[in-house]
Amino acid sequence: MTDFSDACRTELWRDFDESTAYPKLRPLLAHYTTLPVLEKIVMNNEMWFSHPLLMNDSEEMRWGLEQGQRLFLSNENIMAACGSDARRAKLIEDFNSRYIQYTHMEAASTYVACFCRHDDANERDGILSMWRGYGGNGSGVALIFDTQYINAREDTPFVLAPIVYLSQAERTAHITAQVNSLAEIIRAHNPPDDQVYLASGWFMERLKLFSLFTKHNGFSEEREWRLAYMGDRDKDGLFHDMIGYFITDRGAQPKLKLKIGPHPGFKDPELTLEKLAHSVLLGPSLAGRLNQLAIERMLMLANKPKLRMAVRVSGIPYRA
Repeated sequence: MTDFSDACRTELWRDFDESTAYPKLRPLLAHYTTLPVLEKIVMNNEMWFSHPLLMNDSEEMRWGLEQGQRLFLSNENIMAACGSDARRAKLIEDFNSRYIQYTHMEAASTYVACFCRHDDANERDGILSMWRGYGGNGSGVALIFDTQYINAREDTPFVLAPIVYLSQAERTAHITAQVNSLAEIIRAHNPPDDQVYLASGWFMERLKLFSLFTKHNGFSEEREWRLAYMGDRDKDGLFHDMIGYFITDRGAQPKLKLKIGPHPGFKDPELTLEKLAHSVLLGPSLAGRLNQLAIERMLMLANKPKLRMAVRVSGIPYRA
């Protein structure tokens, strides 16, 4: 890797710790969902990832990519830094090629699983807005994971990170600042003609992550973390056979059905759902003893005795 390439990568990742599969912060993460989904998770030992374009944020992924393209191609500083029409044309051609490749092909194999950061000491009962929005309006469940046990290979196609919540103006300013920084690097290093394209490559890689891990600040109360699968990084096809679909009342939706267990994509040879799961928190509408007994029975039939012992009920006095 050239000094110029190193400088591009260092500058663009200054605000993002892409230790990705090995984040320094290892919080508890709650996945709020319905009882039928919990049943699928424990019976099949798999977690379903959804495509970001099908989520409730209409700007999800698409906004960041489109704005990034517009701001990169219209930035006068980066075009001036190239120094010649030929170099500018090469940079634009390379960026457009990468952008089309990702948006028309590779983005289709991007999937995310969404979680809410969980503070077990101060929010032992969960968060009411999350119960209402994602936990079956209080009659669902929060499956709480301990992320210290998620240890993937260094070349993993998975990225685990928190969402950064910003307004549209703040996101636009951030992208613009990134492009201006890249222009300064081009100007300072003055790379040869056959290396100037590296700037667009690093910018495109960072833009993918920016689009996946930033959201409108109106969603900030969700305190979301997500585990994203980026199919374009799965060079060995380790997870290709887990990509499937699910039929809903809105039609067929693509899903990544990630098997939870020992797998070449992860380091832990003893990885299990029971090891990952910290607890099973039942929604406030499931406070009845018979509900709890039935769910404990579900976990026993799924051969998850440790999870059965980790079942508890939210004490929020919420009636749907």
